[in-house]
Amino acid sequence: MKKPQTFTIETRGAGQGGVGLSVVGPTEPKIGCVDNHDGTLTVEYLPDSVGSYEIAVTFAEQPVPGLCVRSTYQSVDVKSKVRLDYIAL
Repeated sequence: MKKPQTFTIETRGAGQGGVGLSVVGPTEPKIGCVDNHDGTLTVEYLPDSVGSYEIAVTFAEQPVPGLCVRSTYQSVDVKSKVRLDYIAL
């Protein structure tokens, strides 16, 4: 069974600009992003297959330095995942 992976992006105090994100892996996962209206966004992606996924975040169309993260998704019975919980801009 596929399990959605989630993380939060905090934008409070980051100034004006939009947040962009990409999740790239062995297959293109479905991505959802919800504005929590409190200066944070909740991002969820659903990996389609086992493997490494690269998460990249931009703000105001510029890459956020040091914010390119790898997440590894393995089958649920292995229970070994690396999860990104919080990003502050």
